[in-house]
Amino acid sequence: MYLHCSSALQIALVGRPDNKRIEGAILADSAPSTKKNGWQPYIATGKNGKYPLPASSVWAAGLVALFLLLIVTLVVIVPRVETRLTQQTSARLDAAGIDATTLAVSANYRNLSIYGELPPGVDMEHLAVVLNSPDHASSTWFAEGARQVRVEVSEAPVPIVSEPLIPQRLDVQFLSDGKIASLDGMVQTQAQRERLVNAALESGVESINDNLDVLVGNQTTDGGDVKVDTLVQMLALSGPEHVAAAQAKLTTRNLTYRYTAKDRAAARLIEQASALTMVDFEVIGEMGYIRRGSIDATAVSDGSEIVLSGSVLSDVHQKRLNFAAAEAVGADNVIDNLTVSGEEARLGGAGKRVEIMASALSLFKPGSSVTMQLAGSDLNVDAVVQDDTDRGALMDALHQPDSAGGDIALTVNEKIKVLNVNENNRVDLLQEQLDAYTQLIRKTVVFNSGETQLGRRAKSTLDKVALKIADFPGLRVEVEGHTDNVGRARVNDELSQKRANAVRDYLIARSVPAESLVAVGYGQRRPLESNDTVEGRRLNRRVHFSVLENKKND
Repeated sequence: MYLHCSSALQIALVGRPDNKRIEGAILADSAPSTKKNGWQPYIATGKNGKYPLPASSVWAAGLVALFLLLIVTLVVIVPRVETRLTQQTSARLDAAGIDATTLAVSANYRNLSIYGELPPGVDMEHLAVVLNSPDHASSTWFAEGARQVRVEVSEAPVPIVSEPLIPQRLDVQFLSDGKIASLDGMVQTQAQRERLVNAALESGVESINDNLDVLVGNQTTDGGDVKVDTLVQMLALSGPEHVAAAQAKLTTRNLTYRYTAKDRAAARLIEQASALTMVDFEVIGEMGYIRRGSIDATAVSDGSEIVLSGSVLSDVHQKRLNFAAAEAVGADNVIDNLTVSGEEARLGGAGKRVEIMASALSLFKPGSSVTMQLAGSDLNVDAVVQDDTDRGALMDALHQPDSAGGDIALTVNEKIKVLNVNENNRVDLLQEQLDAYTQLIRKTVVFNSGETQLGRRAKSTLDKVALKIADFPGLRVEVEGHTDNVGRARVNDELSQKRANAVRDYLIARSVPAESLVAVGYGQRRPLESNDTVEGRRLNRRVHFSVLENKKND
């Protein structure tokens, strides 16, 4: 059977009854068959007898064409779009009167980027208005204008108008008496001024007068910092520890200084500081040394006049001794042979030692005799007074509080004879003078826990006690030993007795007659303060001296 189609092509279906096979063929309209069984089947071919391309080949050709189109777009079209966009942006900036020399414009296809520094007189708002045109918002492919604009710019720095350089010079004057310093003149910078002031203060002066001015330019020139640092080294050594007086002058060309050093060691330090300066200007130095000495003054009186001789350190010392002698015997009876050395004291407290000598000297009345010598830190007194009252007043003047400690460092050695001895008040007088040492005894005559050995400070104090007792021959003194309540009472009794014995033995070794001393240990039975506190227990661990009656009445 067959099916005739109305088109130019016909589809014939040929079947055989035996196997029911169907074959299909595309037939031409006018192709008669020469066989008896009907139409001759034809196999369709392409144009001019060629076969058609398969589907996979068509897809491959399409991909190649698409790739070529992409290459053309990236190589030709995109660069043209980027160039045109960059040119349009630059033209728009120029049209708006914006100097674009400080800006960099680049495009990534239609994404526009602007970097750099805002031109003078242009702010971000103005730049945004210029760049925000309608064509910037287009999203169509291959359209004109930017699709996205990115701006990263910084503001232009404010121009600094430099002032004309003013010639900078140095002219600094420094004066110091070792206590108060002054700085005058002109420096180049504020930093130089601060370094000089700080150096003067750190030297140890009590105060400083800062009259330095800073030049308008506030700039260092001609090695000014190095030269100022040289002066700083000198000022650091201008305090009372090293100099008695100092003056210096620093200019752009040189540094001159004049110091009076306290001693040779201080002078060497200053010389080393000047020798180590790394400067290109001349350093000129003049150095003096302070001579140190001590007082060696003597006052001698026969009861009618006082003769002063020897040497003191200052006019103040001389006037003080003259005034004291005049109080004692009258100004007309004072012979002043003192000389003033003008030297610095070798040992501190010279003025106070002179004051103690003068206080004792003013107590001598007509009829009394005295030889008194102050030599350095030793005051030796050999005197004869009228009665015990005069002797007591003299002893008080010689043994003022703290006269044996601190900066005074005075050792008093006295031999005082009383012409009219009142036997009734000798006990009270010795007790009064021993009680004057009570605080010193409590500070120095102390023992380590459970021990009875005397220390160096304790022996020094007991030396003074021995001299006092020796001045009152015939009186008997009880050496009392006391403890706190720590420990057993029997043990404390024994310990206090041993300590009292140790003190008695030392006084005997210092020439106090043994029959004038008795040692008694009271243990914890006579507390001075409450034993409930640490301080109270410390005060209760003590040694005390009690004057008894004349031994001939014993």
